[in-house]
Amino acid sequence: MPIELSREEHKELASEYVNDNFASQSMIADVAFHYNENNPHIHIMFTMRDISPEGFLNKNRSWNDRNNMEGWRESWALKVNEFLEKAKVNEKIDHKSFERQGKDPLPQKSWGSMFSYREKGN
Repeated sequence: MPIELSREEHKELASEYVNDNFASQSMIADVAFHYNENNPHIHIMFTMRDISPEGFLNKNRSWNDRNNMEGWRESWALKVNEFLEKAKVNEKIDHKSFERQGKDPLPQKSWGSMFSYREKGN
């Protein structure tokens, strides 16, 4: 979660993201917030079994399709950027890896902010 946002904004962001990407498709999701020092983050856990009037059925493996991941990552970046813009934070995130963005960051001891990185030569 962006450290530039409040806990209330984190909850709103997570709720909208989960609703847009999972609950709207009948996926049951449980969101756990962790507020570690300089590392607020969430864990999203899903019920992978289909449910019928008789109870739980077999696991629905279609959610495991790796092709879903790119769309979920892009949706997360768009939702985070929307919240950052509303909060008047002049930063954006990108769902693509640094390599795919053409960036070559140097490793750092601590990120501090999810937006911090140093490119070689800087």
